[in-house]
Amino acid sequence: MKKYFTFVFLILMLAACKKDDPTNNENAKPLPSWPLIKSTTNSFMLNGQFTLPYSDTTYYDSLWRNSNFNYSNPGEVSFDAGTYILSNGLAIQFSGPSIPVTYTYNYDINGYLSDHSSTYYEYNADSNLVRSYYQSQGGNSYITLYTYASGKNTIGNYNYGLYFLGKDSKNVIDHIIYYRVNSPGDTVETAYTNYAHTFDSEGRISGETRVAVDLPNDTSSYTIKQYTYY
Repeated sequence: MKKYFTFVFLILMLAACKKDDPTNNENAKPLPSWPLIKSTTNSFMLNGQFTLPYSDTTYYDSLWRNSNFNYSNPGEVSFDAGTYILSNGLAIQFSGPSIPVTYTYNYDINGYLSDHSSTYYEYNADSNLVRSYYQSQGGNSYITLYTYASGKNTIGNYNYGLYFLGKDSKNVIDHIIYYRVNSPGDTVETAYTNYAHTFDSEGRISGETRVAVDLPNDTSSYTIKQYTYY
């Protein structure tokens, strides 16, 4: 799962921006029922050293799809790094010239990701991802466990106009623990991440603080994000 989130984050950072501001688009449909993110500001600190914050503005086309991507070919969504192949509006495959492998995706009947290449996902009755499992080619397997706070998740795929990547957990993430399974009965915790969130007057996530700890290397990193909405 960690690999998947990193991959999606890189997609958003690498995609070439097609600047369509829906606030000036007379042909745009009414806003969807879910919040759409306007800007994200990021600050990052590794072992006490802060980087300069940077901001990105998310633009949308008249259908409120993320404008970083090209939708002109039916059944495809593409950008500079590669192309998603869609089925029933959801990405089932991704490949590109800079990607050494082809990624595959499957979803449950409600549109939540059920497996991504060699990673499998489990959800609870509240539509929150609670467990993922990854089997590496080297033989080790990895388990990730997720717990949630009561606030509503407003920073998922739909909130970025990335409908083709499926739905995200209903609530905001609170804590993640990463385990490596060396053999049956030999499971080692390798890392954990704690989250804290602030919310605006409409109950949307306005800020996120993420503290990630790598146990074997005894290192920690801090990520602070701020969000605005259309």
